[in-house]
Amino acid sequence: LIQLETIDSEAFVWHRLSTVELRFGTSKEALQAAEKANSTVEGRSPFGMLAQLANCQIREKLYPEADTTIQKLNRYYSNQRSDIRLGLECRLEVERGRYAKALSLISKIRDASTPVYLSMKRDALTGILDTVLADADRMVYKTELSLLNKQLTDFDDTGAWLTLLQ
Repeated sequence: LIQLETIDSEAFVWHRLSTVELRFGTSKEALQAAEKANSTVEGRSPFGMLAQLANCQIREKLYPEADTTIQKLNRYYSNQRSDIRLGLECRLEVERGRYAKALSLISKIRDASTPVYLSMKRDALTGILDTVLADADRMVYKTELSLLNKQLTDFDDTGAWLTLLQ
């Protein structure tokens, strides 16, 4: 990171620091760095910086702020990386406990077969199974969750998500 300071913009150095902090599990520090990256960038924040900010806000349970950041992403980059934008919305809804909405968002992702999106689906299914459901729906969700759990053994969702955001 010190070498980056000599060759890259301050905003990009803060962005990179945010990704490193998040990777090491220090989401509060990652959020602070992501906020600094977005506040020091010249012009419009790049997609990756805004996505990282939203990801950190979600992890820190700053849901209204994350919603605002995701809306900004959708407004500025409406024709780009739709799966990632939907993925951020899905993760936000899972964290808010809105599991049915999260499952609805997953169904709109073009390539929902990648492990990072499968893990979101697993989390949404886990949550929805704790709610009141018709017996038939519960059976379908349980079967699907069992399959996902087998597929996602040893999957690092944080690492995969950070790779996707880059």
